[in-house]
Amino acid sequence: MKIAGLLFLFCSVSALGFEIGSRYISMLKDAKRAELFIKNIILCLENENMTLGEIFENCGKTCDEKTGKFIFSLSERNIKDIGKTALECGFCRNIDVIPALEEAFFVLGKYSAAEQIRELTFCRSRISNIILEHEKPLLLKAKLSGYSGVLAGAFLSILLA
Repeated sequence: MKIAGLLFLFCSVSALGFEIGSRYISMLKDAKRAELFIKNIILCLENENMTLGEIFENCGKTCDEKTGKFIFSLSERNIKDIGKTALECGFCRNIDVIPALEEAFFVLGKYSAAEQIRELTFCRSRISNIILEHEKPLLLKAKLSGYSGVLAGAFLSILLA
C-alpha cells in the first residue's frame, strides 16, 4: 500500500510538471496561430480583394477550432475588444502578442486594401519577431518544468519512504 501511495505521489507531481510545461508550449502555439491568421487575412486581401465578412468566413472554414471560435466571437461583437475576446476564446493567451493583434484588427475594413496589407504585414512581422525572441526560452522552460516535476516527484517519494 505504501509503494502504491509513493508511486501515485511521484506520478501526480511529475504530471503537474509536464502540465506546466505544456502551458509554455501552448503560449508559443498561440503566437504561431495568431501569425498564421494574420497571414491568411493578408492573402485574402492581396489575391481575392475580399470583404471583411468574406475573409472571416474563408478563414473560419480553413482554420483550427480555437481560431473558428475566435472568428465566431468576433462576428458577434463587431471587432471590438480583440484582446479580451482572444483571451476568452483561448485563441491567444500570449500577452506579448495581444497588442499586435489589436493593432492589426484596428485597420481592418477602415482603410484601402494596400494600407491594410501594409499594416497587417507590419503586425505579422512583429508577431514573428516575438515568436523568434520567445521560442527558445519557452521551450527551455517547458523542458525544465517537466524535468523539475519528475525530480520533485522522486524527491518527495524518497523523502516519504
